[in-house]
Amino acid sequence: MRDTRQRVDDLTPAKRAGDYYMFEYDPSQDALDEPVETFVPEVSPGAGDFDKLDPAQLVHTAVQRDLDLAGTLDAVESAEQISDKEKRMAKAVSDEKSGAEKKQTPAYSSIDDEPRPGNQITAALCFVKKLLISAADWSAAFMNRRSREHRYVAYVLGKEKEKLKERLKQPLVDSSRPVMDVRQEFVQQNLQCVSSTSDIER
Repeated sequence: MRDTRQRVDDLTPAKRAGDYYMFEYDPSQDALDEPVETFVPEVSPGAGDFDKLDPAQLVHTAVQRDLDLAGTLDAVESAEQISDKEKRMAKAVSDEKSGAEKKQTPAYSSIDDEPRPGNQITAALCFVKKLLISAADWSAAFMNRRSREHRYVAYVLGKEKEKLKERLKQPLVDSSRPVMDVRQEFVQQNLQCVSSTSDIER
């Protein structure tokens, strides 16, 4: 009787139906994959990337710094060296500077050393220039992302056109061959010989 009870105690406790699992799995350690925007290859690598502050972030940074445009330009220049988007924006709006950054002479800090109207105008023009460049770069990256599939289709069609021209160069250039022979060769290769607008409509 004791042996039977000891064997029962040594057995692994039974799992309930809700606790059953086939493999060892910890949901807390499951890394979620980032959503894929598109599976179409990029013809021009990096064309859709934008690793700078966009115009809205530039304006927000200027407002957070009480429209100190010279200080804003210095903060933006330092923040755009950071690759992470969230850290980049946090760096831009942060007023804290390390000792190494304080020792360095900022590119735009000399503009507002003295509160003169000329310095303020220069800082404003530099900020507007930065804003326009950022808007142009952001728009280009956005359009490249939106036209990724179209650019890939155009790239593939261009390559196929080059191969087709190379393959049919001799039949098309040889003027001694009758037109019917050339047309027959097109038909055999499942190509359409377009000679008028009516052929396109068909």
